[in-house]
Amino acid sequence: ALKTHAPYGVLSRSGFEVEKRAVLDANYAVFADIDNMHGLNARFGYEAVNGMIRDALKLRTDDLLLSGLWFSGDELVFVIRSDPAGFMDRVRESFAFYDIGITLAACPVENNDLNAAIDSAGRLGQAVKAKKIGR
Repeated sequence: ALKTHAPYGVLSRSGFEVEKRAVLDANYAVFADIDNMHGLNARFGYEAVNGMIRDALKLRTDDLLLSGLWFSGDELVFVIRSDPAGFMDRVRESFAFYDIGITLAACPVENNDLNAAIDSAGRLGQAVKAKKIGR
């Protein structure tokens, strides 16, 4: 129970760190940053937004190996074994159903180095997000 972030139904950061050690067949790390989290919370309230995110994260799981929080409540990481474009499209569509934008970036896992792929996807995701908001 301590490994799970109950509001979203995904792994907590510490739970993710524990579970990722057992992943051997990952192809990509996908970094996700929920857009305008503060505005969403102000508009709908924290509990309602948590519920929308939890529901949006109910994704098809045949290619999803792990999902969990990363830096804060609006940043997530997915570890997948499929084409990242198709996966990211499904994530965007799922969040769009709840009128929530999400910035996504993927990097391949090379030499089974999941940490490097997550770090690279995170940097790329932050650069994409900065361009979106004009920084």
